[in-house]
Amino acid sequence: AGEGKFTLASMVPAEMSLSQIEPLRSTGRWRGFEADEMLSTATLLLGGKHYERGLSSFAGSEIEFDLNGLYDKFSAMAGIDDSSGTNATAEFLVIGDGKELWRSGELKKSDAPKSVEVSITGVHKLILRTTSAGGRRNRIQADWAESKISRLE
Repeated sequence: AGEGKFTLASMVPAEMSLSQIEPLRSTGRWRGFEADEMLSTATLLLGGKHYERGLSSFAGSEIEFDLNGLYDKFSAMAGIDDSSGTNATAEFLVIGDGKELWRSGELKKSDAPKSVEVSITGVHKLILRTTSAGGRRNRIQADWAESKISRLE
């Protein structure tokens, strides 16, 4: 008789929106992030384009996820939401187990969102960090639109 073997990896979807996963922790006000909607309850809006799914946070915050090393790729569109102030700037960073995996460079509100695709094979702790010289007074809203994790089949 054959025996069935189940692994945690075999039980998780091959692709998931990060907005479907409860973060391990997040910094900032109002839990620091809002899944699938801005803090003002409209859809994410980057460069005039609406995104249905994603994470939004104020610049100067971190969102951390525990991925248990089960996923291979993180992808998103990183940018400053159209609701932010005219001179809004922020930098987006993807950190895996304490190592910087990707950095956007400074993005202005007028910049097109940057496509992020980074290998996260074996990563347990994934952190999405946004920084800004402007501080929170400027109400800079940083969006990780279409943020997804996937694993190779």
